[in-house]
This record gives sequence, C-alpha cells and structure tokens, in this order.
Amino acid sequence: MKGFYQFIVMFYIVPISLFLAISLSVFFTIRKTAENPLKVFGYAIAALLLVSAAVVFSLMLRMLSVGNRMQPLMQPMMQRSVGSYSFQGHR
Repeated sequence: MKGFYQFIVMFYIVPISLFLAISLSVFFTIRKTAENPLKVFGYAIAALLLVSAAVVFSLMLRMLSVGNRMQPLMQPMMQRSVGSYSFQGHR
C-alpha cells in the first residue's frame, strides 16, 4: 500500500511546477514593467504563487510521511458508514 501513496504523491509535483513556472514568468514580466503600481501587483501575485507552491509541497511531504498510517484509521469509519446505509431503495 505504501507504493500507492507514493504514486499519488507524485501528482502533487504538477501543481508545484505550475506555480513555480508562473511565478517565474511573473518575475520576468515585472522586470520589464515601468509602472510602479503594476510592479507591486506583480510582486504580490508572485508571492502568493510561491506561498501556494510551498503549501502544496508541505502537503505532499505530509502525505508521504503520514499517508500510510491513515489507512488503518479510516477502515473502521468506512465500514461503519457503509454498514449504516440501507441499499433497498426508496418507496
């Protein structure tokens, strides 16, 4: 089961790379901009993108470290919730 979690965690790399690529392009655009308010807005957007990349990266690390241990905790909840539903349909 550990391999499955490592496979799922690899999908976190896509948003991280997108956030970093967009923030890099925003930084390059800011260098060519002459207007000060637009530069401030660009720095704010780039900072938010970098913070978003850091948050996604920390979630990825958490999933790698804790993800495999969450499986036994979730099984009783899933059995309880599936067992409480009636599959007979509504009349």
